[in-house]
Amino acid sequence: MAEEETEEIKQEEKSGSNVVMILVVVLLIFLLLVVAGISFMLMSSDEEKSEKTTNAPASKTVDEFDGSASPREKTKINRSRDYTKLGTLYPLDRLIVNLQTDGGKKRYLRVEASLEFDNMSMIEEAAKKLPIIKDTIISVLTSKTIEDVTTTRGKDRLKDEILSELSVIFVDGVVTNIFFTDFVIQ
Repeated sequence: MAEEETEEIKQEEKSGSNVVMILVVVLLIFLLLVVAGISFMLMSSDEEKSEKTTNAPASKTVDEFDGSASPREKTKINRSRDYTKLGTLYPLDRLIVNLQTDGGKKRYLRVEASLEFDNMSMIEEAAKKLPIIKDTIISVLTSKTIEDVTTTRGKDRLKDEILSELSVIFVDGVVTNIFFTDFVIQ
């Protein structure tokens, strides 16, 4: 009889520890699923934002631009990423601008860039409109914070914004890309 009671106690202890073990495993699986779900939502929202900016349905590529669009339509042109067919490059002088800051510390951005044009005739037009080009680029750069321009994605957005602003300036063709040849934050 004493042996039967000890055997029952041992079976109760085993079943109690099994229940605790099962609860711990279920809790860990639940936490893992929650973390995976949150990670997936964060990653998919970033991808959706970048798809909206890069794959806008109404945008035209540089190859599709025929010169007949109004200035408002020209601002929708995407940056050329075909580096095998490089257009005419137009180097710009060095620009030094103040970045937007929250605190009292001044932050500067030194930039040199080259504009890529779709045809050679735009060089003459760019030379005539150089003050407007510089003013436009300075206006875009000074509106940025250090956080806006330190990442690769931030620099890509900056290039897109500059091209969008410059697209309304030119009549003879399209600015297909901008290349930063010097980019220093101090």
